[in-house]
Amino acid sequence: AGMVLNDYFDYETDLKERPNRPLPSGAIPRNRALFLGILFSCFSILAAGMVGIKSLIIALILVIAVFLYDGITKGIAGLGVFNMGLCRGLNITLGMSVVSIDVIQNKLPIAFILMIYIILVTQLSKGEVSSTRRIYGVVTITGILGLTIALIYLFFSSFFPHTTVFFLFMLAGFLMFVLPGLVFVIQQPMPSNIGKAVKNCLIAI
Repeated sequence: AGMVLNDYFDYETDLKERPNRPLPSGAIPRNRALFLGILFSCFSILAAGMVGIKSLIIALILVIAVFLYDGITKGIAGLGVFNMGLCRGLNITLGMSVVSIDVIQNKLPIAFILMIYIILVTQLSKGEVSSTRRIYGVVTITGILGLTIALIYLFFSSFFPHTTVFFLFMLAGFLMFVLPGLVFVIQQPMPSNIGKAVKNCLIAI
């Protein structure tokens, strides 16, 4: 739903910048995309409601956040990236909603860490169409290293029960996957390099 609605609301921009995409090219009627976005949103809320009341409430909030991001806040500096991060954080919280409230509250740092991560990556992605300043690459790397330290702290404070050194192995793999592209962005902050770095960051989730 989020991806379909994103294309629906980005129609005017895509006409100029990405004319070959499904909606601006006319391959799919725009009103059909809106219908699908609403239909998928309703299905998601229905599915969450079948799990339980906690899941239903979080799904409702998430759907509202998605509509707000795609339709209103995306173009607002600061607020748009926060909204995108909130969507990702709520997505993780929705997955946790099958357990008790106490467990959800205890594990919320994970949703918060992912939320901050997506805020950093979304801010970096703003330079994909028009070149961004080198400072965004520096901020993204600094933020990711800070989140890495937070994860390591949680690991050694027994936040993740029954885990082994495999956790640290995966964390090292994550850093090796995302950091080279971000360093390249700092060296050459071109839209193509930014796009590749953002793609790696999203795959690394």
